[in-house]
Amino acid sequence: MLAFLAHLFRIRQQPVRIRFSPAQRLRRSAAVLFALLAAHVTAMMIFEHSQFKHGLFDAIWLTLTTVVTVGYGDIAPHTVGGRLATMVLLYAAAVFMAANIASLAVELRMDRIARMRDGKWKWNLKDHLLIIHSPEHGAERYFVTFLRELRADPDFHDIPVMILTDRFTKGLPESVHDLGAVYYNGSPHNHEALRAAGAETAAYVVLLAEDECHSRSDSINFNILLELHELYSGAKIIAEVVEDTDRERFFRFGAHRIIRPSRAYPEFAVRAITCPGSEVVVESMLQSGSGSTRRYNVRLQQQLWSDVAAALLTAGYGTALGYVNESRRVISNPAPNEYVTGRGLLLLTPKKAPSRSQVQNLISGVQAVGARP
Repeated sequence: MLAFLAHLFRIRQQPVRIRFSPAQRLRRSAAVLFALLAAHVTAMMIFEHSQFKHGLFDAIWLTLTTVVTVGYGDIAPHTVGGRLATMVLLYAAAVFMAANIASLAVELRMDRIARMRDGKWKWNLKDHLLIIHSPEHGAERYFVTFLRELRADPDFHDIPVMILTDRFTKGLPESVHDLGAVYYNGSPHNHEALRAAGAETAAYVVLLAEDECHSRSDSINFNILLELHELYSGAKIIAEVVEDTDRERFFRFGAHRIIRPSRAYPEFAVRAITCPGSEVVVESMLQSGSGSTRRYNVRLQQQLWSDVAAALLTAGYGTALGYVNESRRVISNPAPNEYVTGRGLLLLTPKKAPSRSQVQNLISGVQAVGARP
């Protein structure tokens, strides 16, 4: 009747899967083992009671010495029923316990792997790098570039890296994991998630902007900064800040370095970790406040790079960053003993920048290789 109604109303029967946790499996195994022991004690009281001087105690003694395979020999089953019960106990207990222990070990391992994959495993890291938030788009590419650049520095080659984010819904990408990173799936606004990610024991914390184009990210990161203070984190904190007007309050409340959000160049964030202060130099090169990076289309004729750079510094024209060779390729930071020929110079100039003619006249005065005695 039930099958007919199910077919009539198109009700599909779905198999019911009951999944026991390792703790439940352990409790269930203990209960079954206890039942086996109790059954054996009962059998001994029925079949072997005539030889027991202490009644129930002797039955329990015989059961326990049998199940742990000690067998002192002071008490042993003599009846056919007693021996059969003991054989069943030994076989059932041995097979049951072996199977359950093996099954439980496999399940515990699989549960651990699943928790690691899903970002629910507590790693208990110390002196690690904690990255808070994840780029909304291109997160895998960003973290792969970030980690490769970080690992290239000998001082940070082996530092553990933890990523705290709730954006990796399918688990941490293999390419990121292979570079030595793990992650915890949680919200950075959650106190417990910060603890689970090891914010209290981290050596460095990088606060990525949740949205690199929106000023609300500064408010979000500032609240997390206050959370880190509540946890008494002694980590060096590198924070991405969108608005320049918010920088001062981040410094006041414990941020050690401030960088602009840049998803195309994770190297900026890495440099703020591995080479503190370089982030200020890089930003200065891109701004026109106190100075700027300029290109001068001037001729270079087989002149020693160290002579060119020294002449520019001595004249107060700026710092030579590189030159443009005859193939119009930019050569950055050439070796001091390199003789250069080209059609341009890249300079980090002071606020009052020199003119092209001034730079050309200065360069023309630097001896070329053929003019040296």
